[in-house]
Amino acid sequence: MPQISSMNKIRSWWEAYKKKETVWGHISNVIFILFVISMLFPASRQLVSSTLIKLTLFDHGSIDPIEDPATLSNAEWGLPIYKDGEAIPLGAFKDKVVVINFWATWCPPCIAEMPNFQEAYDNYKDEVVFIFATSDEEGKVKTFMDKHGYQLPVYYYQYLPEAFQHSSIPTTFIVNRKGEIVFEKVGAYKWNGESVGEFLEKLIEE
Repeated sequence: MPQISSMNKIRSWWEAYKKKETVWGHISNVIFILFVISMLFPASRQLVSSTLIKLTLFDHGSIDPIEDPATLSNAEWGLPIYKDGEAIPLGAFKDKVVVINFWATWCPPCIAEMPNFQEAYDNYKDEVVFIFATSDEEGKVKTFMDKHGYQLPVYYYQYLPEAFQHSSIPTTFIVNRKGEIVFEKVGAYKWNGESVGEFLEKLIEE
């Protein structure tokens, strides 16, 4: 019977597969299948994506500053960002080391690097200005921050200075005391790594 023959072939294939695959092989296959299934549902897609990105973050060992950094103009320093409904010019942070991170609540790489940023902020908030800039709705941002327990200074923006234009998020800029953009990073990064700490401490001492 053709149908019985097909069933026997499938059964033989399955038995051979079980003998060939190791226990860890089976586990990895199951994990892969669960990953594919989870990516089909929007509710779990963001969580899975951000978790996987978080697992790939590592310290690159050193940070190479921009060789010919752009300097913020007076017009760019005058551009306002908003916190608690108050307009604050970027110039309020002149002569300080500034870390500006552009992010959004719907962005998996942004979510992945947030725990690292929280640790970096806790370590350097007294010596470095951190600006977590977003164009998200304030209510959505507050819900996100409360849910994850983050204590990060969030600012809102409408327009960007030319120097901070970017095509994707997260994008992070580091500005030295001279107003020069000395580092730019597109994508998630391990901001609580030793190399970042050394770089910030060097800028603080300048």
